[in-house]
Amino acid sequence: MATKTTQNIRRDWRVLEEDFSEQIYRFLNAIKLSEVTMDFGSIAANAEASLAPAVVGMVAGDVVLSLTPSAPLEALYFRRVTPGAAIVTVIARNETAGAIDAASAVYTVCWLDVSEIDTLNALP
Repeated sequence: MATKTTQNIRRDWRVLEEDFSEQIYRFLNAIKLSEVTMDFGSIAANAEASLAPAVVGMVAGDVVLSLTPSAPLEALYFRRVTPGAAIVTVIARNETAGAIDAASAVYTVCWLDVSEIDTLNALP
């Protein structure tokens, strides 16, 4: 077994560092942001409402990381956010004793473009 010289070890570390930097860049490039406008209308007490707005660029298999309203929503929470082919199905839940009629709002969808992540497997 050959002994590695300091020069060889430094070269190996440089290659690892370059590969790691490329993977981080590709991963960060896979994180996407889109804005959608949603109006759930009136949601009765202890009930749910769902919407499925279009998200430009999203395809089936992509992963939703977060869904953030432009303004805080009182007493509503998102029970499930499911990505689909160019849409994201959002279920809002009202667990209060009265109906809630949240105003129409802009939401930022942060999602992971899985096709970009798949390219990480192609790296040497």
